[in-house]
Amino acid sequence: IVIPFLQITGISIVRNGTCLNWNGNLIIIDAPCSGIKMIWMGLYFSFVLISLYNLNMRNSFLLLFFSIITIILGNVMRTAALFYIESGILVTFNWMHQGIGVIIFLFILISILIFAKRINKKHICVTS
Repeated sequence: IVIPFLQITGISIVRNGTCLNWNGNLIIIDAPCSGIKMIWMGLYFSFVLISLYNLNMRNSFLLLFFSIITIILGNVMRTAALFYIESGILVTFNWMHQGIGVIIFLFILISILIFAKRINKKHICVTS
């Protein structure tokens, strides 16, 4: 998904295995940067929220679907941002590689939390 996203921005890039080929240079996406940990932690967080809010089956699946889509889109944004840094297009501080990952992951978690709160509030039953 990241290749079309970068191509839309005008970057001529091709996927080469787990690497991105740009101007004859290979930008390597290694295992720690693949986003697998982000998916695991995001889904774990979603299951914690399902348990905390005691969501019903429908809302649980809705939250998990939202979480997966949000995590994938966040990972695409993170990979694209890291491409600009690692390719040398943008010159930044050394800590920016890790910082971008943390910032985007926090945005993902906050989005999931807000969505969980909204679907939890919509289905509160009031008894007299």
